[in-house]
Amino acid sequence: MNNTEALKLAQAYIQANEPCDLSWESDPACAFWFNGNPEADEHFHVFATRGDGSLLALWKKSGAALDSCPVVLLGGEGELAVLGDDVARALALMATIGSVDFQVFVNAGAKDDEGAVDEPSDAGEDKVLEPDDAFAEWTKTTLGVERPRRVAKTLIAAMKRHEGLVKLARGLVKR
Repeated sequence: MNNTEALKLAQAYIQANEPCDLSWESDPACAFWFNGNPEADEHFHVFATRGDGSLLALWKKSGAALDSCPVVLLGGEGELAVLGDDVARALALMATIGSVDFQVFVNAGAKDDEGAVDEPSDAGEDKVLEPDDAFAEWTKTTLGVERPRRVAKTLIAAMKRHEGLVKLARGLVKR
């Protein structure tokens, strides 16, 4: 299923149910996340927000069609993560995490000053998750995607596939 189809289906579900503390948005500006840089809106198509101020957006890679854009989290406290290669996978990940603070997972996989990646352990991950089972069932039956088993490893793999995101985001932040 492509991103356009998944977004159409997700809009009705999110508006009716507000899973994982999500609210549907009609592409609000995301420049505030980048200290007022309006160029940021050229790179991100925001489609949902979380109660903590986080934004879910399609990362509009240069020259890429909207249907091939990955989904990113622009966190309310500066977190930045690729949630999935497409809308369906990102929403399935959201169903797994539930309303948990993303900071728990986003720090996993970050590179330290020497460029080493912090590989997380799966131990204890289930203790911090608050899965939204109804949303997970919806992503499975409607979007055809099952929720991932291991959140931290899923996020790290997505970040590795889309390494340019961090560089782009840092470049867009006005100082």
